[in-house]
Order: sequence, then C-alpha cells, then structure tokens
Amino acid sequence: MEFVFLGYDEIQWLNIGISLVFILGVIILGRWIFNFVFNRVVRKLISRSKTQLDDLLLDAIYKPAYWFGFVFLLQFAWNRLNFLPEEWFSVAEEIFFVVYLLIGFRLAWQLMQALFTWYTAELARKTEDNLVEQLLPFFRRVAMIIVSLIGFIILLDHFNVDITAFVTTLG
Repeated sequence: MEFVFLGYDEIQWLNIGISLVFILGVIILGRWIFNFVFNRVVRKLISRSKTQLDDLLLDAIYKPAYWFGFVFLLQFAWNRLNFLPEEWFSVAEEIFFVVYLLIGFRLAWQLMQALFTWYTAELARKTEDNLVEQLLPFFRRVAMIIVSLIGFIILLDHFNVDITAFVTTLG
C-alpha cells in the first residue's frame, strides 16, 4: 500500500523535506560559511595591495555576492521539486529572474559608488582644482542614471515589452 497525502507520494514528500532541510541549512550555515570565506580568505588576499580601491570594491560586492549565492541555492532547492505543476515553475522562473536582476543592479550601483568615492578621494588628494570636485558628482549621477536605465530596459525586454521607442528616445 502506497502512502499518498495531498496528492503526493512518499518520494515526493521526501524530496520536499530534503529541499526544506537544504534551505534551512543554507539559512543557518550559509551566512557563517560565507563570512568565514569572505573575511578570512578573500580579505587577507586583498589586504596585501597598497591601494584602497580593491578594499572599497570588496565592500561593495559583499552583500550582493551573499544574496546571489543565497538565491542561487534557493533556486537549486526549488528546481529539485520537478513534480510540482509546470505553471509554478514558470512563475518561479520569472521571480528568480527579477531577483537576480535586482541583485545585479545593486551590485552595479554599489561598484559605481565605490569607484567614484575612491576616484574623488584620489583626485582631491592629488589636485586642488574645484572644477574636478564639482564635475565628479555630476558624472556620478549620470553613471547612476545609465545603470538604472540599463536595468529597466533589461527588465522590460525580459517581459516582452516593446522597448524600441524607449531606447530610440534615450538615444
């Protein structure tokens, strides 16, 4: 006699349980392992350089890298449940795309912020020109607008929104 509960047999319930244990393990142990590797190994390698740019870039990628790994492992656990309805997977695929895009957008945003922070400090140290100090915030804002527009265009294009007129207008 086969065990069936809510339309799923024991193998399917076992797979659901394994995925849930995997997700809980990632939640509980994932942050600790990531912190250990990131702070003990990567920071030690990066600290050998003489500039602060790599330290700023490392700080910028810390949270997006953690969230990318977390969402990747969550997607792995979800994809193990291949017996669920196909519609759920198509919706989950769209959700995972948006989450990955948001993580990528945040990564690009933070990398640009770190780069402009470092460059402004370097120029302020080397020159005493007020024009540079006035132009760099403008260039930073332009770069941030461009990053935002690229993310928005990628999102619209993924959901099959016709973006040709929008891109033409931007050009």
